[in-house]
Amino acid sequence: MATVEEIELEIKNAIEKRYGEGAVKDIFHEQLRDANGNLTGVHHWVVKYIDDKSILHVDHDFYAEEDSNGNLYWRNVNPLAKFELMQQTQTFADKIRQRINDMVKNGEALYAEIISINEELERARAFIKTDSEEGTYIVWIDENGNMQKIKTSFA
Repeated sequence: MATVEEIELEIKNAIEKRYGEGAVKDIFHEQLRDANGNLTGVHHWVVKYIDDKSILHVDHDFYAEEDSNGNLYWRNVNPLAKFELMQQTQTFADKIRQRINDMVKNGEALYAEIISINEELERARAFIKTDSEEGTYIVWIDENGNMQKIKTSFA
């Protein structure tokens, strides 16, 4: 897989992708030895870096194992996964709130308020007042991403 230098570059790049260029302050590498002083083939890194809140971290959780050809592989787990930015998924509630708020901001409605949301069925009840009408509606987002609404007497 990789050499010591390639692993160090991979660590540095992952951290700086998350926290910005210059976030890594120091990387210390050692190859672990057994009780008799023999090399074990296990490599360990200690990395000092500053996160996006200006907190200095000293992280000891970087281990790789060397195979018989001298290639290094992450040991047990890839520790760089913790630096990946999680993709935030929008819930139905987030999407419908945004659509309702946009209606007011864009002048499509004078006032709009969500009464209740059924996240499982992806439906909501909302009170909407426009220039020409007002009422309670069942609202949802169709497969094309457009908000749909049907007037209801269920207030």
